[in-house]
Amino acid sequence: MRSAKMTPLIALLLFFITSACNAAEFVPVRIMLGAREAPVAPSPVYDGDRVLAPLSVLSYLGASHVTSANGKTAQIVAADGASGEVNTHQINGTLMVPMDKVLSIVGGESSYNKDNRTLNLIAHLRSVEVVDDVVKAKFSFPVSCSVHQWNDKVIVDVASAKVMTEARDIYAGSALVGRVRLGQYTDASARMVIDLTKPLTISWQAMRSTQTLQ
Repeated sequence: MRSAKMTPLIALLLFFITSACNAAEFVPVRIMLGAREAPVAPSPVYDGDRVLAPLSVLSYLGASHVTSANGKTAQIVAADGASGEVNTHQINGTLMVPMDKVLSIVGGESSYNKDNRTLNLIAHLRSVEVVDDVVKAKFSFPVSCSVHQWNDKVIVDVASAKVMTEARDIYAGSALVGRVRLGQYTDASARMVIDLTKPLTISWQAMRSTQTLQ
């Protein structure tokens, strides 16, 4: 019985086909937090089904983690105390975690743009409360916003955020804040309108996953 022999040409073609498949297995992508890119290194990747990112991405979501002794799992702790375990994946020598699993713990959602190779993260606006004339809006992870004042109203637009709370018209009755109204300004941004009881000079503070206006 004759044994099959592989010619140099066939071997070379198989090498290029295998190399091309391996190269296409993981596509480098960017992770966007509104208009800001999370500068994680090495680059997150798309495996054809989902995006995986280095564990360092958690710091940009206000979360922390503890990796198991064998490195196969990571316990993720969100800013609000929620926690969960996810499987890690060794990719090009770096431990990575699936972003869909991360968001299921941290909170929020995402959309992937194959053309731009970007994963856009959308924070959830979970609650708003007024305590001692301070308006606190709690998001699932840190966000970017713009603030401007118009007469007796303060308007806060938050990029890449979605209003999840059912309480969208909050009567404060404090000395400075009359009420706070929430709405989905666009599909990709949330708006918070604060009615003041009198003219006021405002300041804005970002506190990890909590945005505080006072």
